Amino acid sequence: MKKSKYTIYKKIDDKIILFNTLYHSLVIFDNYYEKELMKLLISPNEFLKNTNKNFYKLLIENKFLVEDDINELDLLKKYYESFINENLIIKIFLTHYCNFNCSYCYQNHQRIHISDIYENAIINFIKNKINSNIKSVVLTFFGGEPMLLKDKIFKISESVYNIINNKNIKLIANIVTNGSIFDEKFYTKLSKVSEHINIQITQDGSKKRHNKKRPFKSGNGSYEIIIKNLKKLDNLKIKNINVVYRLNIDEDFTKKDFDDLYKFKNINYFLSIVGIFNNPEQEKNANNDKYVYDLLKKAKEKGFEISSFFKNPLYSCSAGLPNTFTFTPDGKITICTGIEPLNNENNMGYLDLKGNLIITNKKLYNKLYSRNRDVFEFEECRKCNLLPICFGGCAYARKIKEKNDFCIPEKYYLKEAIEVELEV
Repeated sequence: MKKSKYTIYKKIDDKIILFNTLYHSLVIFDNYYEKELMKLLISPNEFLKNTNKNFYKLLIENKFLVEDDINELDLLKKYYESFINENLIIKIFLTHYCNFNCSYCYQNHQRIHISDIYENAIINFIKNKINSNIKSVVLTFFGGEPMLLKDKIFKISESVYNIINNKNIKLIANIVTNGSIFDEKFYTKLSKVSEHINIQITQDGSKKRHNKKRPFKSGNGSYEIIIKNLKKLDNLKIKNINVVYRLNIDEDFTKKDFDDLYKFKNINYFLSIVGIFNNPEQEKNANNDKYVYDLLKKAKEKGFEISSFFKNPLYSCSAGLPNTFTFTPDGKITICTGIEPLNNENNMGYLDLKGNLIITNKKLYNKLYSRNRDVFEFEECRKCNLLPICFGGCAYARKIKEKNDFCIPEKYYLKEAIEVELEV
């Protein structure tokens, strides 16, 4: 037996925390067991005879200890390749227009909406991409404000559902919305063609702060209508709807701002706290990761659900993976949803009417989709025990900007991340 490559040992106050980023196991031990734990993790075979068998069994069952002949990096590579081959991820800017005028938005909100022509081109593209390896199609609807075109969301989703329904392929629909538009019939219909619906809705704290950061284009506040719509969504009690309740923070956010957030009662949700300036195109991002973890702990204390430390990062950032594509309203293929889609320097080509991809910027396309800067090509990443919860961080920084420092915040604030996970 040997210590798993992805077993991490942390001492927090009077507790020993063992967790494994590959197998998603986590156990808390009393300080009393520290010496025995250290001996077992360093030389498990040597100390087996003198160790409590139940204690030893616990380490094996949670895969803190694994067989000597197991190559865990190969296991991780196989999982990575399976994810790539089995998931077709399509991200669609339905419109560049938005009914909000958020103070920190990086987009240029022109009145450009997806047409029937490009809607059908995207559907044809998806149909062309379906093969026997695909197990799920993930549609992410982005904007602008995508709910301004909610009929398009349903039409595309229903069309894809009809393509894959008899092929044992599931449909996952993601909607990134400001929450100002609610339609009960829409969500009910969408829930019948989707295995899961994940809805990201942003509320930036107290009424005063939110209305300052996220007003309507008219200048009117949006806080009250969002709270009203959150209650309506919650009361639908649709089991396959999950909400990512996003909270953007900067230096003017205070812990009192939590008091005006909505607490869901009937549907699954988690609170996501994000630094406002963490945009991949910006060279200078706010160094607020430590503050984010402080606020996540505070949110847990107040009874909010928080996303797990062990979540799959590939669902968050899949840019550059062979089966991930991001399209603008006019059928152009762009890098990802985190950058300005109206900047032609970020576009690589377009779809023809039959759904064929025509590449016009081969240099950019090859940089994004080449495997040359895949995470497994970096020795530091191959050695890192956080690799299963990272997979290379921001693909834009790693592949397009060719930065060598693209690590996730957990690398620098691991203790804080564990404390949030455990509520220590």
